[in-house]
Amino acid sequence: MMLNKHSMINIFHVLVIFPLICYLYYIGINKKLSGTVCNTLILVSVIGTIYHLYLSKDRGGVYKAWVNLIHILIVFPLLFMIGYKCEEVKRGFLEMLLLVGFAAVGYHSFNFVKYYNE
Repeated sequence: MMLNKHSMINIFHVLVIFPLICYLYYIGINKKLSGTVCNTLILVSVIGTIYHLYLSKDRGGVYKAWVNLIHILIVFPLLFMIGYKCEEVKRGFLEMLLLVGFAAVGYHSFNFVKYYNE
């Protein structure tokens, strides 16, 4: 059975994005964020925000609207703040990002099962 677009997005978030968030949390808590990591976070947040703004113009219904809003209003501002503050980032921002990561694992795991069985 071929994986559809939704299943691929779900697998990507669970197997790639979540481990990266955990790693970011780990190096952030241990004050080992490098300038390269911080600049990459800022770049990812800016590009991701633009991309999700573009996607939000597509009138794909309520589902797409709230998914894009979560990325635009929560995920990318957190990444930007962590990248901007770099070594001086407060623990709360890192913990909030980790909580978003765990929520994403639950959401994408559930949706993988849902879409893969269709």
